[in-house]
Amino acid sequence: MRRAAEGRERYFVCSEDAIIRVVPRMDRGEQINVGVILSCADTDCLDARIEVGDKALLALDPEIDLPAVRANLEAMRLVCRSGAEAGPIGLCHRAVDSGGSCRLGAR
Repeated sequence: MRRAAEGRERYFVCSEDAIIRVVPRMDRGEQINVGVILSCADTDCLDARIEVGDKALLALDPEIDLPAVRANLEAMRLVCRSGAEAGPIGLCHRAVDSGGSCRLGAR
């Protein structure tokens, strides 16, 4: 969709997002937002922005395995960006259907 503004064209695109949360202990139901996944079919964008606050996670669970949490979040980021670094799933073609769901298929 385009709209003229101040003598130049502006482009608007639709996007969707999802919050990434870490739940250190399921039995207590506490969670911490650590990132966001942004998806935009108009620009073929799927990306994750992640920032982990160790102090906050340790406050909820002093025994949390921070390296495992970081490894899982990094895997999520790599899958969103696709490519060989993400493993076999990163080599799949992604498409977003009209309902906003991401589908993966062989390239």
